[in-house]
Amino acid sequence: MNIKAKAETIYPIGNGKYEACGWITYGKGSVLEGQSQECVVEIFQSLEAAKAKYPTVEVSEYGRCREHRPTVPQNAPSDFSYYDAGEYWGENDY
Repeated sequence: MNIKAKAETIYPIGNGKYEACGWITYGKGSVLEGQSQECVVEIFQSLEAAKAKYPTVEVSEYGRCREHRPTVPQNAPSDFSYYDAGEYWGENDY
């Protein structure tokens, strides 16, 4: 699955550099289905360069929050079958 984020916010990342970031939501069939994550779209050497490429995007004075990360659930979904998961090991498969 290849999801592309659309730039929504420009954040400072230090040393005069900036990153344009956007949000993605994982689709049906992904182990992260329905979860969102903020992703870097592009990194720039200056704020002026970032604003030139994304003139309508919000510019934050603070770095982006990196605390929220998608997680894989602890338990398999109710319709999960170990026999149909593609990784079933028999007693002679060591």
